[in-house]
Amino acid sequence: MVLVLTLASIAPASAFTIMTWNMEWLSDKGDIREGRRSRADYIQLKNVVSAINPDVVALQEVDSLQVVSNVFSPNLYNLYISDRRNRDGSSDNRKRQSVQYTAFAVKRGLKVIDHADNRAVSLSSYFSETNLRYGSYIEVRKPGFKPLHLLSVHFKSGCFSGRNMKRHSCIKLTQQTDALGKWIQEREKSNEEYLIAGDFNHYLGQPQNPVLTRLNRYTGTGNEPLLLTKDTRAYCKVRRVNRQTKRWETHIYTRLIDHILVSPNWLDNKHYTSAQVSFDPHDVMHFRLTDHCPVVVRVKN
Repeated sequence: MVLVLTLASIAPASAFTIMTWNMEWLSDKGDIREGRRSRADYIQLKNVVSAINPDVVALQEVDSLQVVSNVFSPNLYNLYISDRRNRDGSSDNRKRQSVQYTAFAVKRGLKVIDHADNRAVSLSSYFSETNLRYGSYIEVRKPGFKPLHLLSVHFKSGCFSGRNMKRHSCIKLTQQTDALGKWIQEREKSNEEYLIAGDFNHYLGQPQNPVLTRLNRYTGTGNEPLLLTKDTRAYCKVRRVNRQTKRWETHIYTRLIDHILVSPNWLDNKHYTSAQVSFDPHDVMHFRLTDHCPVVVRVKN
């Protein structure tokens, strides 16, 4: 059984429900310990989706559309994965190794335009690729809401707070922030509303957060992106592998690194709620779920 905090189990037709979920090595290749899941595990993950009933889900750490379909039924959702999956190619040796891609699941019936990825956030150049992820980019239209350009991101780990922004990981995160800011500028120049969701690996909700402050420099005054998850309570109990002991241990995260930002004009004075979804403690102990709890924003007309 899955415990859903704050949000109702069934989304009203007049609401737009957006979720972000880092799925922790969602792969069927069996080469990563965290990614080895049974059919029962997939059923429990599918139950999470059913309980929330999201319209759009920004995904991180998924290896293929096939494995994503084990959680998001193709009968209910259309699936879109990062263009980097095509770049790696089926003949590449890496096909035998699990890879972390960003992706989207979108409820069938919604109009979707699948845009080219935002490659800039991976900090790749013409001459070399990095191991940082591309930002998956789609456009979604739902009746009663303005068209929305969405980006699913998974940023550099290791810079969770803004205490020392001169660290190597923080420098990388700053560069990714600049790339994201330029993408926002492109949306503003084209009069397009946008939403960015994903694993920022950073506590964006901190007061005077340097990453958010830097991002705001790319927008016009009064047009800064809204951090919908700013005041979202975090309580995520998970089971993860201790790298030193090689054993599974339970851990509780009380600070949020998964966030959702949106252009202020898209909300258009609409009411919204934001919550993190906690897993049932029994499920955490008996099933291979994920080391992130989903974060959900529900916008009502």
